[in-house]
Amino acid sequence: MSITEETLLSLHKSLVSIDCVTGNEDLCSKFLIQYLRDLGWTVEIQTVVLATESCPARENVFAYAGSNRDPRLILNSHIDVVPPYIPWREDEENVYGRGSTDAKGSVAAQIVAANELWKAGRIGEGDVGFLYVVSEETDHVGMYAANDLNINPEFLVVGL
Repeated sequence: MSITEETLLSLHKSLVSIDCVTGNEDLCSKFLIQYLRDLGWTVEIQTVVLATESCPARENVFAYAGSNRDPRLILNSHIDVVPPYIPWREDEENVYGRGSTDAKGSVAAQIVAANELWKAGRIGEGDVGFLYVVSEETDHVGMYAANDLNINPEFLVVGL
């Protein structure tokens, strides 16, 4: 198994292992914020729904290389899943768990691919950004709120 494949599977496992049914995305947002910062990406947090006594804050995650916050390409997906939560597991051929394909698999693939290109010098500041939103499975408030980020990419790739 290559380093990139190991990185991808490790990130995928971490994401799927987080219970983030719609309305409870905060742990996934926090994980992605720290993960992307640890890789060296600039991260902005967009609060979509304020925290209450019964519900944590719900936050979109927007990240980009360097200081150019208007990348040409945005890699986008959502971080919430439908109920019920199903934990991550694997066998010899497959991985399982709520969000494995919709959409944490694409989140992991986007991050690992773009980060590998960035580390190799194939992309730079202003080329690629990430936008991970809450609440795609229900009312789409995360994507509606993302319109207020004032970014104007030439291209948007949505991972499902």
